[in-house]
Amino acid sequence: SYTFKYPPREGTMTKKFVDYLKQNPGKTANQFYEDVLGYSRPRAHNAMFFAAIKDAGIVKMERQGRQFVYSLGPNYQGWVEGKLLRN
Repeated sequence: SYTFKYPPREGTMTKKFVDYLKQNPGKTANQFYEDVLGYSRPRAHNAMFFAAIKDAGIVKMERQGRQFVYSLGPNYQGWVEGKLLRN
């Protein structure tokens, strides 16, 4: 299970992904890997991370054509304010 503490530690996947989405809403996980990490995302790599951060509401995922794109979610501000509850 993942715990999303705020502020996230520097260099963590959470920090990198959220910072990327602030500047680039509507991007895919594959685009994040290529733009930030510098390599293509292996099939289903970190699938649990992307599912957990979406389920927490920090980011939201929407279908756009044949792809799933991410942007900041409804619980992002609550997470920043320390009001995101752990279930």
